[in-house]
Amino acid sequence: MYAYNKTSSAYDFSTFDTAVKKEKKPLQPRSEDNIKIHKTSAARSGAWFKTVIFTAVAVVVALLFVTAKATISELSADIGTSSAQLAEAKKENTRLQTELGNLVTLSKVDEIAVNSLGLQKTAKTQVKYITVYDKTIVQSAGRETNVFKQLKNWADSAAEYLGF
Repeated sequence: MYAYNKTSSAYDFSTFDTAVKKEKKPLQPRSEDNIKIHKTSAARSGAWFKTVIFTAVAVVVALLFVTAKATISELSADIGTSSAQLAEAKKENTRLQTELGNLVTLSKVDEIAVNSLGLQKTAKTQVKYITVYDKTIVQSAGRETNVFKQLKNWADSAAEYLGF
């Protein structure tokens, strides 16, 4: 342990007294006897090993930070690329939806039928009108003469009416 100067010269209030001036004692230099120097210095005590380990750990931590920053930058670039692709896909979807809406119009269907399929519009001379009767004609067969068949038909219609 180092020896310290234990004098109270810092608290000498007489130096501020103007009435009485004391003789000032010259300061004596420190004697070298009180200072003790350790024979083993920090460089010789094995601290070099601790310094090397600390430096190696600091380099590894710095490399980990650099690697993490590079990974973050790489992933940010991937996110940017994916976002651009998503925006492009949304634009393409909107374009295709608009094109689909245009294909469904009647004029576009007519154009495709004429140009692609080779169909033609009908002329008035090609139209034939047919007559369809408004009333439906139902013909039924004669009545069943067999009693058992009539009884069975009656039971079937009753079951159908009751929901069985």
